[in-house]
Amino acid sequence: MRSIVQKVENDELDVDEISEQAMENNFYYNGEAEKVDILVRTSGHTRLSDYMLWQCHQESVIECSNILWPEYKFCQAWWTIFKWSYFKTLIVQDAETMELKKVEKESIKERYTNPAF
Repeated sequence: MRSIVQKVENDELDVDEISEQAMENNFYYNGEAEKVDILVRTSGHTRLSDYMLWQCHQESVIECSNILWPEYKFCQAWWTIFKWSYFKTLIVQDAETMELKKVEKESIKERYTNPAF
């Protein structure tokens, strides 16, 4: 973020040009980190302490577990992935349903914009 502030102060970047992509390009990892699907926070804490906030800000599941990291075994990891895949499936189905409803609504509007009566 400091690099964006410096660019604005040096008139290299206009405030209106600051976008998600501009922020992504100015992080320390230089845009090489992918978005996160699941972030597991062990030890029962529900705060992230600013850890990977940007990578988790869109469509990510944050799983807070009361288990300490050394005791987080295969079964807990499997259960976390199982829950994520189940809810991801529901989200995809909901999105498809909403898209179908949107298409139906638009086609109805097109058909009946100028009714014959």
